[in-house]
Amino acid sequence: MKAMTFNIRYGRAEDGPHAWVKRRALVVERIRAFDPDLLALQECEDGPQAQYVKSALPDYAFIGYRREGGGSTAAEMAPVLYKRAAFEQVAAGRFWLSETPDAVGSKSWGAMFARTLTWVQLRPRGSADTMIFGSTHFDLIPGAIEAAARLVADWAAEAARQAPVIICGDFNAEKGSTAYATLTRGALRDAAPLAREGTFHEYGRATPRKSIDWVLVSGGLVVVSTGIDTYERDGLYPSDHFPVGVTFR
Repeated sequence: MKAMTFNIRYGRAEDGPHAWVKRRALVVERIRAFDPDLLALQECEDGPQAQYVKSALPDYAFIGYRREGGGSTAAEMAPVLYKRAAFEQVAAGRFWLSETPDAVGSKSWGAMFARTLTWVQLRPRGSADTMIFGSTHFDLIPGAIEAAARLVADWAAEAARQAPVIICGDFNAEKGSTAYATLTRGALRDAAPLAREGTFHEYGRATPRKSIDWVLVSGGLVVVSTGIDTYERDGLYPSDHFPVGVTFR
């Protein structure tokens, strides 16, 4: 079974030669190249961008919620997708990364934006077992990142009592950070703990690249292989982040 996390850069960003309409086909191409059973996206904006993803990936179920909170980025989502042929959906939901996680659009700890974690509980077809798959996108403020890490670590510890858990995301913190330590010392572990190759590249301009996109897994899942897709075509990148893929059983 394969999972991918991919920050696809929100559709209305003024990125000139890397505008969404110019790279969106390449986003789908790279997803199809890895062919994940489970796909976590970040910065997928509700509206034309999300509609394009849904139409290009009709074999996937799409579960996404606006992060709200006002402003021009309120329509951004961190959705989860899964292959309809591979899974039966048991439950799904989301919560906000704040002191009031059930309050729509809430933010705390000095965060710049409202942030969410979207999750789905799935049963692989032909199996009696279930698993929980989530996608999140942390804030940019260090205090908010560390507090969100504590919240997600506690949530994952509780969820892992029910079923194996996979959390994918853009954590806006590098491996070795306090947030990384918080998230990987409890129920979750990094699927690729020794991989230091960066994922955020700012369309090839970032030096060095930052390793801020991770796949975290709980017990009950055996990681077979991991990799970062650094594909670009004649200077055109699918996003300002490289996707991360994990094969597990």
